[in-house]
Amino acid sequence: MLFSGGKLDNQALLTNQAQKMADVPLMITFDGEWGLSMRLRGTPVFPKTWY
Repeated sequence: MLFSGGKLDNQALLTNQAQKMADVPLMITFDGEWGLSMRLRGTPVFPKTWY
């Protein structure tokens, strides 16, 4: 599963439901190279690191 947006509560709910339905543990990933707040609403915002 790949999450790329939404709300934290919804992603937790979907992840837990999918894991319960799966025969083997699922690999869950998130497109968030700048941190959780880049894609998830309601998460802490931290300053970006620029190189």
